[in-house]
Amino acid sequence: MGHSWGSIEDNAGNQVSHGWWPKSPGADPMSTLLGKQFPGELTTQIGLNDIKSTATVSFAWNITKSQYGCATEFVSTYAQKNTWALNTQCSTFATSLARETGIKVPWWVTFPVADPNKVGQWLKTLKQ
Repeated sequence: MGHSWGSIEDNAGNQVSHGWWPKSPGADPMSTLLGKQFPGELTTQIGLNDIKSTATVSFAWNITKSQYGCATEFVSTYAQKNTWALNTQCSTFATSLARETGIKVPWWVTFPVADPNKVGQWLKTLKQ
């Protein structure tokens, strides 16, 4: 499987990195296949820390100040609007964050649901 997260860095080099996880420590994400939902939370904890984790695949986009504002607003309200479920898991969060900043995410990455493997496949098709 894997994990997807988003990192945003401003012109001063300040980086904010977020992942979307089930809030309950014992929550089994696979039970979402049966329609179960859990309270979710945004966290910087991926392994030891999102920023310290090494991505298998990554891609960087330059975004405008306006897009940066859209991204930070999206992050600040995501946990209030969503629960952890099959259709709102880590890759859903990461691809939604990309879309909020104006990045076009191909339909097949999120259909029928987003998953880290498809996100990785998409990122590998992009040219640095």
